Amino acid sequence: MKTSAIKHFTKTVSATMSAVFAFTLIPMALGQNAVIAATAITKDQSNTSLIVSGIDNPTSGGSTTSSWSGCYVYFGKYGGNPIKFRVLTKDSPHTSSAALLLDSDAILETMAFGSTNNWSSSSVKAWLKDDFFKEPNFTQTEMAAVPATKNEEPHVLTTATVSSWSAVVYGSYVPLSGEQVFLLDAEEASNSSYGYSVTDDPCASREKTGGYGSWWLRCARADNTISP
Repeated sequence: MKTSAIKHFTKTVSATMSAVFAFTLIPMALGQNAVIAATAITKDQSNTSLIVSGIDNPTSGGSTTSSWSGCYVYFGKYGGNPIKFRVLTKDSPHTSSAALLLDSDAILETMAFGSTNNWSSSSVKAWLKDDFFKEPNFTQTEMAAVPATKNEEPHVLTTATVSSWSAVVYGSYVPLSGEQVFLLDAEEASNSSYGYSVTDDPCASREKTGGYGSWWLRCARADNTISP
């Protein structure tokens, strides 16, 4: 996605991260530190509880000028602040158990992708697992609510799911293999059912709050190389 700056120049340290969670819903109330979604009202820590009532899939993404529209949940904290997530779907395709697929609404961290273009060996993947998804950012109860993804297979990107530019430049979907927290793939960041536009041009639905910047995908551009 050209100038929405989702390009994997691994030496670009100013690129920003979008953390994505899929998590199962625990059928009990956990008080104000738990999570709920809503469409018509602004949710905050004073009116959240972990129930499924009111959670809907987002409005289908279309126009490049349309902002992302859907439900939000609050889950965990970063820098001492509650993390606001977009509910991309109520039924994550990445998990065997019922789970929401969440994408952070804000820029959370600025860091390099790593020394290679490979998601499985990237430093950002290691950071998400070893540093980000830990206490005090998340409680033991919250971490226990996040299932690991299924072991997926790669597949070729087509214009049925991404723009023609993205299909050529990114080439194939990068599969997940047991991650609890991960970055979006180009296919997911173009998924209209997730509220995102299929276009590779800049679009309002992919804009993040909390600062201006580009955010990493877990797939790398096929025309990218690593400089010494």
